[in-house]
Amino acid sequence: MEVQIKIEKLRKRKLFVATPMYGGHCTGIYCQSTNKLSMLFSKYNIELELRLLPFVPVAPNVVICTCVAEHVLLMHSNAEPLET
Repeated sequence: MEVQIKIEKLRKRKLFVATPMYGGHCTGIYCQSTNKLSMLFSKYNIELELRLLPFVPVAPNVVICTCVAEHVLLMHSNAEPLET
């Protein structure tokens, strides 16, 4: 499935990416991907927040609290989008 979103729409929002890190580690390829994502968003002047969450059991709570506090669109990788 391919999703297309206009850049003007993205500039009105903030992308929040939160990743649980088991044992406080992430892989090199994931780190490289987040760096590329950050550079791409910077190029198009789109706001991005990356969070690496070292304590996995509380990771969902941190994500939900951040999304609700900032009134952002929440999309879980295994679920349909939820408007907060």
